[in-house]
Order: sequence, then C-alpha cells, then structure tokens
Amino acid sequence: MNRNHPVADLLGVILHHQTSASHEASGKRVCSALSFRLQSERGQFRYKGKTFHLQKNDICFVPTDIRYRHQTTFEEIIVFHFHLLSPAGDDIRIFTPKNPEIYEPLFRRALRLWEEKEIGYYPRVMAIFYEILALLQEDGFLLSGEKSGLAATAAGLLEQNLSDPTFTVDRLAQELYTSPSNLRKKFREEFGISPLQYLIQCRIREAEILLSSRYFSQKQIAERCGFSDVKYFRNAFKAATGKTPRQYGKETKAP
Repeated sequence: MNRNHPVADLLGVILHHQTSASHEASGKRVCSALSFRLQSERGQFRYKGKTFHLQKNDICFVPTDIRYRHQTTFEEIIVFHFHLLSPAGDDIRIFTPKNPEIYEPLFRRALRLWEEKEIGYYPRVMAIFYEILALLQEDGFLLSGEKSGLAATAAGLLEQNLSDPTFTVDRLAQELYTSPSNLRKKFREEFGISPLQYLIQCRIREAEILLSSRYFSQKQIAERCGFSDVKYFRNAFKAATGKTPRQYGKETKAP
C-alpha cells in the first residue's frame, strides 16, 4: 500500500463486547479490521508463534486472510471493517497511542454516525476513518506492508493518479525512470497482476464506493475514477463486476 495514501472501502463500524472468550480465526477473513480498545482485561493475540498482549486504549490492525487465536477475559472495542485497495502486509499490528484521548472520540463519533445512519453518514464516517489513519501515520503507525522498491512505488503512484485518464503505464515508467517492460515485469512479480490491471481495479473499487453512496451521476463517477467517457466506464465496470453501474447502484447502497 502507498504509505501516504491508503485507499479503503469501508464496510462497517461496530461496538463489540467479549467476555471470557477464546476465538481462532481460520484465515478466511474477507476484510481488514482496525479497532480501539475501550476496555481490555487479559486480551491477547497468538500469531506466528508469538503472543501479543492487549490493553485499554490499544489500537490494533488485523489484515485479511490470516490465521490467529484471540483470547480475553473481557473486552469492549470499537471496530472498523474495511477493504484496502492495495496490499497491507500479513501481520497483526498493535499500537498504544501516547494520547488516546485524541483517538477515542473519533472512534466513538464514527460508531454513533454509523448506528444512526442519518443522511450523509457514510462520507462523514469515511472522513473520520481517514482522519484516524492520518493520525496513526503521524504517530509512526502505518497501515502498509513491508513491500518496497519499484513495484510498491508504482502502486502508490497508480493510487494517487486513479482519477487521471491520461495516466498510462508508459507515463508511470517515465516517472520511475525505467522501461514499461521492466515495470510490468517487476509489478507482476510483486502483485501478481499488471500495472494496468491494478489501476483498473482501483478505479472500479472507487466507482463501487461512489455508486453505493448514491450521491453522484454516472458521468461524475466516470470523471472521478479516471475513465475518459461514460461508455468506457460502463463497459469496464460491467466487465469487472458482471453488472452495469445502474444495476449495481440499484442493488447496493452504503452499508
């Protein structure tokens, strides 16, 4: 993931209580989680042969598709569930903020807005989520994997420029002072897909978020997501999702 510009699709915010619980995750998690512990007694994660102890005010990031065991005597936590549009590594990360009084009100406000679901709640919660991510980055806690080098830099630039329809792989290669063929090779080795496929995935995911909000026309979404025209957007969206933007907008709304 780009270290400075994480892009996420928010799925939900919940208040979670656990008492005398022991849970083993099978590695089939379909989303990432970022949590703030309002209370925690003897909470711990066992992961990759290590034990991570949890306490009140800890912030914890759990990525998708990992296997771990979680135990606690009592916990009360607020959790964001979300999809990240780029790799975030495969490690659980725990952070104890020096100033938890800054973070707790943000988590609580996001939870309240999500539960009340008044008009405009989704973009407001997203704004809070990104504010939390910005604070975490300032405090040195980054939601990014250990990947670095050409491919990771390229992925970050693609995310930053997804709204620009003129941003091509050739232009990306020029900015990184490499050849398009070398860029494609390194990118596929790192991410398993081509830079163009990655860019289209980012654009489609952003389009899904905007369609779910129901605040934008298809023309506005096409422009915001870097498609040169509405027809191209509609064709690309259907090829990626199996649905037209209109069908997706009717069947889906912000969670």
